[in-house]
Amino acid sequence: MTIDGTTSSYTDSGQVLNTGGIDSGVCSNGDESAQWVRIGSHSCPGQTLNLNPPTQTEPVGTTATLLAKLTDACARPLSDVVVGFKVAAGPNAGATGQGATNSLGIAAFSYSSLVVGMDSLQAAVTNAVGFTRTSNTATVTWTIEFAPGGGSFVIGNKNAALGSAVYFWGSQWAQHNSLTAGTAPRSFKGFSDQPVTPACGQGWTADPGNSTPPPDGPLPDFMAVIVTSSARQIGPEISGDTVAIVIVRTHSGYEPNPGHSATGVIVAVMCGSASAVTSEAPQRPQLAGLPTQVQSGAPSGPASAATPTACQVSARGRSTTLPSQACVRKKRS
Repeated sequence: MTIDGTTSSYTDSGQVLNTGGIDSGVCSNGDESAQWVRIGSHSCPGQTLNLNPPTQTEPVGTTATLLAKLTDACARPLSDVVVGFKVAAGPNAGATGQGATNSLGIAAFSYSSLVVGMDSLQAAVTNAVGFTRTSNTATVTWTIEFAPGGGSFVIGNKNAALGSAVYFWGSQWAQHNSLTAGTAPRSFKGFSDQPVTPACGQGWTADPGNSTPPPDGPLPDFMAVIVTSSARQIGPEISGDTVAIVIVRTHSGYEPNPGHSATGVIVAVMCGSASAVTSEAPQRPQLAGLPTQVQSGAPSGPASAATPTACQVSARGRSTTLPSQACVRKKRS
C-alpha cells in the first residue's frame, strides 16, 4: 500500500479487526500479536475562498486590486486553480476577470473606474464536477476629488465635450473658454472657492484679479471641475452657474501663479447638461487615451444593482450630502 509516496507491506492476519485492533472472539485476553497500524491520515476535503480587502476606497481613474485566497479544509493553499472575478453590482457591474492561484493560493484582480459609487465584487471557483464555490462579497468605493482644500476649477460649457482638451487655470482663461452667455471677464483666471463642495445646479463665486487664491498643488491626477455657461463680474465678485461637473485628467506643470497655465482632458461627466452629456442619467464613458482597465492573474511572488442614491463631499472640515452624480473628496497625503 502506498500512502503519500511511501510504500509499505502488511500481512493479512486472517482476522476481522473491527473492534479497535483486538479481535475479542479469538483473542479473549486482548493480547493479539498484530495490532492495527496507521496507514494514512484524514484528508482535508472542501475549500475556502476569501476575497480581500473586504472594503477599500479609491479615487476614480486609479486602480483597485483584490486578492482571492483559496485553501483546503486544513487551511493549506491550493495552487494552479482558476479563480473567476465579477463586479456583481455598482457603477461597473458586469466587469469580469480571471486568474490562476499561485503557490500561496492567491489570485489577483485589478480594475479601474471613471464613475463614482460603490461596486460589489465576488470571486468563484468551479471544481471538476461543476460545483461552484463563491467567496465573500467585497466592496470598492470610487470617489472623486475637487481642488485640494476646497473649491473648484472652472471651464466653459462650449469646451465641455468628452475627450476635449481644456484650459482650467491661467491668465488666458477667458480666451480659451467659450460660454453660452458670452465672453468671461479677463480678470477671472479659472478658480472658484465657493461653494466649498460644488454640485450641479449651484452657483459659484470668485474674486477678480488673480481670482481667489488657488491651491498650492499638486493637483489630483483625476479632478472634478465645474462647467459653467456664464461668468459675470459685478463689483468685487465674479459669479456663474454650474451646468455640469466633469472629471479632468490633469496634465503636469500646474502652479498657483496664473502665469503658469493648467490644462487637461475631459474623461468623464459626473452630472449636468454639458454637450458631453447625452441623457439625464450619469453616463459610463470610456477614458480617452486610457480605457477602463481590468487585469487579473496570480500576483508575482506569493447581477447588476442600482448605484448609490447619495454620497458625501467634504472639504475644509465641512461635509455635504449630494446626489449620486456628485462625489466624495478624498484627502491626499
